Amino acid sequence: MNDAQHMYVVGSYFQFSAGGWSQLKGYDITDEKTKNSNRFLNMGVGDSKSANLFVVSSTRAAKPGAEAGPLRHMQAELWETPFMQPDDRRLCAERIHAMYQLAETSEDKDRYFNSIYRLNEIYDILKVMNKVLPAPIMALFAANLAPNWTNSDAEKEALREGLGLINPRDEFWKPLGAATTNLQAEDKIWLLVDLIPYFAPGNEKGKAVLLTLPAVMEDVASVLKEKAPDLDDGDIQLLASDLALTEFLFIEDEDERAKFGPWLKDTVTNIDVNAMLKNRKGYKDVLGTRNTISVADAKKAAGISPTA
Repeated sequence: MNDAQHMYVVGSYFQFSAGGWSQLKGYDITDEKTKNSNRFLNMGVGDSKSANLFVVSSTRAAKPGAEAGPLRHMQAELWETPFMQPDDRRLCAERIHAMYQLAETSEDKDRYFNSIYRLNEIYDILKVMNKVLPAPIMALFAANLAPNWTNSDAEKEALREGLGLINPRDEFWKPLGAATTNLQAEDKIWLLVDLIPYFAPGNEKGKAVLLTLPAVMEDVASVLKEKAPDLDDGDIQLLASDLALTEFLFIEDEDERAKFGPWLKDTVTNIDVNAMLKNRKGYKDVLGTRNTISVADAKKAAGISPTA
């Protein structure tokens, strides 16, 4: 290891350790007589002769005070998250701050702010995906999971199953995989954002409905294929998954859920199917125009949310 590499290692401590460092600088203060002698590694014990000498410095930021805005406080809370890289911290803080700003009640604002403390738990699982998922996609995924994340064993197991990190259970994940074979990888990620919260403790009623979702998605896909035979399988599964979520899983009243099937079969036309598909694909355009918007808000803006 040469002198420059030694300085890089020391500098990396500041850059990649806990956050809150700024103004990273390196200085060469070697005596001009011995500069470039490459004697940094070769001095013996008690050797008093000069050798190449470098200094690396950085400034440790103080925790923001009460006058600082919520974004700075969120960023500071992520300084010491061991499973997150600097880009992860920055992107997640920006996305959650955007949700915080859009929240209309103090309770929702508190929920979004406190979700900052859930991110490191989520990244503990996601960290093995950093070779597969780009940092912006991982951040968007984690930021949308965090507000509802409780870090229960059931959620962690479901997330690992959904990401393919452990063998999936036959009663849910395998049939779900069959119903989403032709979905793009990014759309499968957004589907997980909607599904994982149902595995949290205390939501047994919702989980019971969730377990029927793969069969519902298959039925919906069959109806859509009859009404719009010109669509490819990927588009059919994309629309089927969203309709199964917004018009079935997200509907708490059982009688209202029961209306979904007849409505789809008897009322929806080919024109309706193509219009819904256009709206579904449009939420990515909304995400593109507002880089920090949440997936839920993007879908709502595109007109595919049950509350839109």
